[in-house]
Amino acid sequence: MSTAIIGAGIAGLQCAAVLAAADRSVVLFEASSGPGGRCGSHSTPFGAFDLGTQPFRATSPAFQGQVQRWRNRSAVGRYHGRVGTIDAGVWRPQADGGPDLYSALPRSSLLGRLLAQGHELRTQRRIVAVERAGNGLRLRSEGGDEGVFERVVVAVPTPQAGALVGLSPALTRAVGRVVFEPVWAAWLRTPGPVVATLDAAEVRGGPLGFVRRRSAAPDRPSDGGWVAQATPEWSAQHLDAGEATVAEALGRALTAVLPDRPAFTDRGAHLWRHGRVRQAIGSKFVADDALGLSLCGDGCLGARLEHAWLSGRALGHHLLEG
Repeated sequence: MSTAIIGAGIAGLQCAAVLAAADRSVVLFEASSGPGGRCGSHSTPFGAFDLGTQPFRATSPAFQGQVQRWRNRSAVGRYHGRVGTIDAGVWRPQADGGPDLYSALPRSSLLGRLLAQGHELRTQRRIVAVERAGNGLRLRSEGGDEGVFERVVVAVPTPQAGALVGLSPALTRAVGRVVFEPVWAAWLRTPGPVVATLDAAEVRGGPLGFVRRRSAAPDRPSDGGWVAQATPEWSAQHLDAGEATVAEALGRALTAVLPDRPAFTDRGAHLWRHGRVRQAIGSKFVADDALGLSLCGDGCLGARLEHAWLSGRALGHHLLEG
């Protein structure tokens, strides 16, 4: 039974892995140049910066097993950075305890590439329509007809999914309940080390939402590289600002909260238009089995990497039972 999966982020890739393990025919379609979604890394003249996925936890037994498999392949390591909050300029470390944090090695884009191994992946194919075609579903991309499949999985952010699930009232209603928010993320660098009592922190007040020292993650350059993510509110107010303007603004904001007030000499920014889930569907997936159309992704459970992986895994097993 042929299955098309629209979106090669973590959810779509894990759904494909489950189906392929049972010898099902799967084709992945990805609008960008490579797999991984927000696990992608931003290349710069000073090395890669992970502007999407932050250090992550594994709380469910299933995802803990996946993390261990990644660790066995030296693709993931424990994150030992000092974590805490910055409130009114005061840096407060997080109390010890809780599940371990992990980080991909040497960059987050590796996770997507690992999950994509062995699958047929058609990149730079933005699917714009899903149509009925006899007993199957036809995909159309910006470049034309992509073929007919018995089942189609939509694994893209739900604002984009709305245009692809119109054949199913149930999926359309589910997509309508999800609220995504934009997030601007900047990479910032100064050649020398930066003094800070924490390596990763949630910031309260001002334009910054989360900041992270690049070198605190395993196998990263040891220079003064940082990632600064803006709050969704600030990001929404600056949707039309240019990358240079945003990078400069977030760089100034980070300089203001760092003890030695470093001057970041190199910077850039990227806008995640669907960067954070404010309201999720609340179920691991939504499936219209009669039509052969289904939905998975972080809009189903939440914004964490684990949520996306669990969503894709659950849908894959559901499709095998059908």
